Amino acid sequence: MNGETSDAVGAGVSTERAEPAPLGRRAQTKRANRTAILDAGRRVFAGVGYDAATVRDLVRESGLSPGTFYNYFPDKQAVFRELVDEILRELRPRLVRARAESIDAAGFVRDAFAAAVATLLGDPDRFALLQRSTSAFRSCVFDGEQLTLLADELRTDLESASDAGTLPSFPAELMTAAMIGTTIEVGALGSQMGRTPDEIATFLGTLFLSGMAGFVTP
Repeated sequence: MNGETSDAVGAGVSTERAEPAPLGRRAQTKRANRTAILDAGRRVFAGVGYDAATVRDLVRESGLSPGTFYNYFPDKQAVFRELVDEILRELRPRLVRARAESIDAAGFVRDAFAAAVATLLGDPDRFALLQRSTSAFRSCVFDGEQLTLLADELRTDLESASDAGTLPSFPAELMTAAMIGTTIEVGALGSQMGRTPDEIATFLGTLFLSGMAGFVTP
């Protein structure tokens, strides 16, 4: 095997992974248009909220034509759903990492809630979007595939932490539903009340650590 490798290198055969081919002009234009629409959606939904926003608002803010908009999205709901899915796709690895790096129950719970709230509410535009579009955000989250994936990851981590003795023994599926639902509802209400992300994360961490203390550690 070593001889084969040496021969390949000696013959000038590169063992490095090839760089991805650059996008063609058409693909670049499509990506730019889609990005422009999503960026416009963030600003419009954060500014006036989902219910008040119109496709005309999105088109005007994007700088594109109505025909171009409809080449990418059928309506404002599709734009909003993509923005919510984008947030959840960003959130999931952050939560997994926060739980994996924890060394005790307090870290497992508090660090994950801190990561969740920072992702959902740490950015001013996201904070405003959730504050002004709570019902639409809730609907997209609970109807989307990303929530199922997030819940599966959380349930697996809860079960593993419980088996390892880091967390008490409790019904993992019920705890998963409680943690996700409470995060969304408290995050939404807290943003409407003007609470800071740190205040919301601290409240959630304290709430669940106190509740978990009532269960028996295996």
